Amino acid sequence: MPDRSFQYDRFRRLGSRADSWALSSESSIAKDLFAAAASRGKRSFKDLCYDVAEADLSGWDTIWVARLARILSLQPFESALHDFAFKAMEASIDSMPEKRVAFQLRKTFFELVYGRKDYGRALAMLDRDNDLDEFYHGFLRADVLNPFVGSSIGDFDKWLSLFNRPFLENDVSGVYVDVLNATPFDGLTSTVSAGIVDGPLVTVIITTYNPDPAEIRTSVQSILNQTWKNIEVLLIDDCSGAASVSVLTELSEMDSRIRLIRLKANGGTYRARNVGIEYANGVYLTGQDTDDWSHPDRITEQVAVMESDPTCSGVTVSANRTDDRLVKVALGHHPQRRCEVSLMVRSKTAREIGGYLPVRKAADSEFRERIEAWTQRPAERIEAPLYVIRMSPGSLSRADFRPGWSHHVRRAFWSGYKYWHGSVSRDELPKLAGSSESTVSNIAPPRIAGGDRATRRSFDVCVVSDWRGTTVEQRAAFDELKVLATSDLSVCILQLDTPWGQTGDPRALYPDVQRLINEGFVQRIFLDEEADVDLIVVRDPSAVDYARDLTASISASRVLMVSHGNPKHHLETSRPYDIVHASDMAESIFQVKPEWVTTDGFESAELYEHWRVDLATGTYPIYIDSQRFQGPRLPRTDSRPVVGRTAENDTDEWPSRRLLPTVYPTDGRVDFRVLGDARGAVRVMRQKQVPNEWLQFKVGDIGEKEFWRTVDAMILFDQERGSGGLERSVLEALAAGVLVIVGGRRAEIYGSAVHKSEPEGAIQDLWSLISGGSELDEYRTRGYELVQMHSNPTAIIEFIDGQVRAARSEGE
Repeated sequence: MPDRSFQYDRFRRLGSRADSWALSSESSIAKDLFAAAASRGKRSFKDLCYDVAEADLSGWDTIWVARLARILSLQPFESALHDFAFKAMEASIDSMPEKRVAFQLRKTFFELVYGRKDYGRALAMLDRDNDLDEFYHGFLRADVLNPFVGSSIGDFDKWLSLFNRPFLENDVSGVYVDVLNATPFDGLTSTVSAGIVDGPLVTVIITTYNPDPAEIRTSVQSILNQTWKNIEVLLIDDCSGAASVSVLTELSEMDSRIRLIRLKANGGTYRARNVGIEYANGVYLTGQDTDDWSHPDRITEQVAVMESDPTCSGVTVSANRTDDRLVKVALGHHPQRRCEVSLMVRSKTAREIGGYLPVRKAADSEFRERIEAWTQRPAERIEAPLYVIRMSPGSLSRADFRPGWSHHVRRAFWSGYKYWHGSVSRDELPKLAGSSESTVSNIAPPRIAGGDRATRRSFDVCVVSDWRGTTVEQRAAFDELKVLATSDLSVCILQLDTPWGQTGDPRALYPDVQRLINEGFVQRIFLDEEADVDLIVVRDPSAVDYARDLTASISASRVLMVSHGNPKHHLETSRPYDIVHASDMAESIFQVKPEWVTTDGFESAELYEHWRVDLATGTYPIYIDSQRFQGPRLPRTDSRPVVGRTAENDTDEWPSRRLLPTVYPTDGRVDFRVLGDARGAVRVMRQKQVPNEWLQFKVGDIGEKEFWRTVDAMILFDQERGSGGLERSVLEALAAGVLVIVGGRRAEIYGSAVHKSEPEGAIQDLWSLISGGSELDEYRTRGYELVQMHSNPTAIIEFIDGQVRAARSEGE
């Protein structure tokens, strides 16, 4: 495992995002990064294992130790380390400072203790931790006293009183449990007050396929027991077997308000719900799952919201999650969540919007959010827990979720439909649900869409990167992807998370990338999907460097790793990836020994001399879509020249402490702006923060083309420790018509396209050039000519096509 201690400060600054990345990426490197963060770069994960075994965490940051322990305890593939995780949290929990993050960690430790059935210790923890004891209406103490878990301290009356707190403290009636029922969940009951018979008809759609008889009886009965009596229950049978049909027939005969509709072919929950929407007679409609339970006041409360506001787009209720024993404790989970299936809307709205997408799963949230986008009104949410979700081991969706993590196909579907909702007109929103399934498949991955789209797919090329952000390398990868998408090659992408690759919601791909997927130009595949690919291009090696050690189901003929920047320099400074480890991970994942290629201007011989990796033939072309940066200058009121540059959190990207204030002054002579992270400069200057006179745009705060269109000149000096080639940020500036002032090796690389200067004279040269006029125009002309040399899409297409052909030949 490579030494990652150099990154500890950068990683610590991620805070809770570090937890999110470790959970979503499932990376083994996370253990070393967390250990480095917990020891300020001094110790390794192996050191931490020794100290945890000795129960001695002196010298460790217990918050970061507990964070790592929590992550390991939540990941099933780290089961060998679950005992370590428990001991690490046990050793750190009492010495943890009182911070907000510490509460979540204490809750996790309680859940671990409870999971070991150490109810006495769990109770003692609550006795001395009032915040934990009072969390969400005291449900933790309720679960400790639950009489159905086999605990010697179980107490039915005390438990029931605590179990009812979420209801009573939200001003709804409490519940009771029939202890004679074999399954406590199925014993849920409540005293039904006088029913409401006057009011609009409500249709409740319950879709079912081979249901558990006891569970569906509980579900249906809870709807029949609603205080709102004017309901119809549409029981949509999705082609169940004969044994289930008799149960469903029996249910349909127990109350005249139930109507059984049997489908001739199994099409999935959402197609069945669309049948329910078609047959619904109610003014309003809502849903119910076959294994859940609704509080008697649920429908009444929802109708009241809808009737009070004719413009209300819909209303959901909140739900409590329990198992069959009515235990709410679940490692890493909050007991309450929004209940999507409970969404009540006007039947007219549901039909006008086109119903649910015809997919196999995950369409509940999409349906609500599409209605919200169409009506321009968010759906209301009743906070009272008027719905109880049964957490069944065999749930269709359970395998797709873990605390802090959801399967990539879920995230891909979310990213796809969010982009769709935000990119089309209101009139377009209803069309997709009623259109052909091939259109839906651009948004819904095969595992979501189901049907014959789940068959094995084949592609010429797959480009691997973290596609969620807009760093320099991510921008380069997107430009190349856009070109490949217009070629004759069949192209797909593979998303692999990195710690610092996102700019927005971690589930969302960069919008321009998502557009290519939604419009069908490229497709997205997943590590656990069976697919055949001739050529895998790892455009950013850090994507595999930080990946979990696993074997993908993707069958690849050839794997090409694209080295960016100067690898030797990376190894000594910021190290975005480790060449040897990235090679090993790529081979482990794809079962093919990778070959490396460098971009124009970098010597591939270095890769072999220093790391002995296999080299591919040729050089990876540099390509930039220069048209993206064309456009008028953005207006401003300040007469000072605007100086800009890009930066990462790296001290070597800046001049020495003596020269830095000269090149990038704070005295008001220029308006200086940074796109990226200027903390490297802060450390060089030995300051505590970025100077107030500088304007810093973090990646994602502003688009790169908008940034460069506000800049007059790019002044770029550093500590000259890297060797190099053409840099993406310089080409972007030149494409936008920005004057570039550099010195040293860069002046030799870019020649007459840039102005050569010494650091001490850069600002004076800028003022002279701005005043001169014609010379400035000549630099802009020559700069654009240089950019045009790398704006030909043919070069990247021909290079990739050649690599694909070579991969096929090797495969044959």
